[in-house]
Amino acid sequence: MRNTEFDYQSLQLEQVTCPICKHDDFEQLATVDRYRMGITTSGCRNCGLVMTNPRPVVSAMDNFYRYHYRDYYESVDVPDAAYIKKIQKDVRARYTTDLLEQAGVMENASRMLDYGCGEGSLLRELASRHPHLAREAVEPGETFRAFAREYGSCIVFPDLESLQAESQGNFDLIVVNHVLEHVMQPSQLLASLGELLSDTGQIYIDVPAVEGYRSVASLHIGHMFHFSVHSLSALATSSGFRVERIKHHHPPNHPVSTHCLISRDTLVPYQTDTDSDDRESIWPAIRKIDHSAWTFMITSSTMYKAVMYIPRRVAGLVSRKHP
Repeated sequence: MRNTEFDYQSLQLEQVTCPICKHDDFEQLATVDRYRMGITTSGCRNCGLVMTNPRPVVSAMDNFYRYHYRDYYESVDVPDAAYIKKIQKDVRARYTTDLLEQAGVMENASRMLDYGCGEGSLLRELASRHPHLAREAVEPGETFRAFAREYGSCIVFPDLESLQAESQGNFDLIVVNHVLEHVMQPSQLLASLGELLSDTGQIYIDVPAVEGYRSVASLHIGHMFHFSVHSLSALATSSGFRVERIKHHHPPNHPVSTHCLISRDTLVPYQTDTDSDDRESIWPAIRKIDHSAWTFMITSSTMYKAVMYIPRRVAGLVSRKHP
């Protein structure tokens, strides 16, 4: 249960440019969201990326994550064993570790970073299966960070700046698991993480797949960006990476989604794909959610509040581009 309400309407909003193509021409796609805050979901007319725009300024979102995020999404301020079991964090950690092993990234990894580790379930699972793997993590939430230090048995920094100041870096693997969609500057984050990689290091990214959105519950304040296979690939390449593989997958207790494998060489500068089909395939689905949600809200406000949807996910594996 939420102890406090977050007043979105009182926040200072700003129009921002697209992090992929740097254009500022957006089209409004939806004005509904899970918590009925009045969030505007828009699409970049140049490259097709779907994101919140206009959006709250950075200081407002910092305040949200500091005081409201866990309350809204998980109704818990301090994680414990009961929380891990209820949310099935241990099950998801085993599944994610399976994916990492299947992708072959664990074979030669000696140092890894979990960026946005939460309560530390993935760190714990990796320690169990790969006891010689040196693990470090970043988690901004104070109570979750403290819990992760014990549960994941490793150093957990409060932010990237602290990590950069105190860690030797040189990671063979960096995991960004359901974090990138929350970040205000995703391209800048990827570039910063790239500086922490070893020469052969890789970044593993997992985000909700906008291709699987079916209800208004997929649109909410926590997710600034809604990535497709195309837009996640474009973000990676425009940030100085090449995509080794990218495909849809479905974690435990989540809807089945489409699997695909994409390999792309980006040794040449990224060029905006103005023929992207996101505007043809993704945008209409978002508009449909917007229309359906407003109709549903009018006919049954009480039932609307109960609508929940667990989004499908996209797993992307990217490695730093060689000079």
